[in-house]
Amino acid sequence: MAVFKCKMCGAILDVNSTDSVITCNYCDTPQTLPKLDSDRRINLYDRANHFRRNNEFDKATNIYEQILNEDSTDAEAYWSIVLCRFGIEYVEEEVTHKRIPTVHRVQYTSIFDDDNYKSALQYADIHQRGIYESEARKINEIQKNILDISQTILQDLFTMIMLVDLDKATIGFEAISSGLSQLAEEIGVKISVQHDDIFRSMHRI
Repeated sequence: MAVFKCKMCGAILDVNSTDSVITCNYCDTPQTLPKLDSDRRINLYDRANHFRRNNEFDKATNIYEQILNEDSTDAEAYWSIVLCRFGIEYVEEEVTHKRIPTVHRVQYTSIFDDDNYKSALQYADIHQRGIYESEARKINEIQKNILDISQTILQDLFTMIMLVDLDKATIGFEAISSGLSQLAEEIGVKISVQHDDIFRSMHRI
C-alpha cells in the first residue's frame, strides 16, 4: 500500500501500487494515478502536483519532465504536462461540490492536437484513457467558449482583452468575478470582468 496525495485537493490517499485510477474519499473526484513503484517517484509527483494545485505550472512542468526523462512511458506525466500547458486548476463547483477544470493559460490549438496528450493516450491503460479523454473534452469545451483574445502593450503595460461565452458556465457571473478578483490579488495583476450588456447599453445611448 502506497501513500499518495490527491492531485485535486491534496488529501492523503492509500493506494495499491498497481492501481491506475482511484476516487478520492475526501473530494469524491475520480482521478488517474501515476506509476507508484518507488518512493522517489511518489515524492516527485507529490512535489509537482503541489506546484500545479497552486498554479505554479512552470515549476510543476519541470518536475514532470524530470519524471519522463527517467521513464518515457509514464502516461500520467504526459497528462500532467498537458494540464500545466493549459493552466488547468480544478475548482469546487458551488452546487454539486464536484471539482471542475478552469483554464488559466489559453491556447490557440486544440488539446486534441497536443503531442503530450497523444503520448498520454498512447501509454495509458483503458481506465486512465477514459478519464483523460473525458477531461480533455471538458477542457476543449472551455477553450471553445473563448471567442476572441487581443493582447497589446500600452504605455509599457501588458493588456489583454478576452471575450468569452458564459452561457454554459456552471457557476454564476458574480462567482466568476469574485474568483478572478481573488486570483488577481494572489498573482499581482488587475482583472476586470464586465458583462456585455454594459457595452450594448453604451451604444444605445
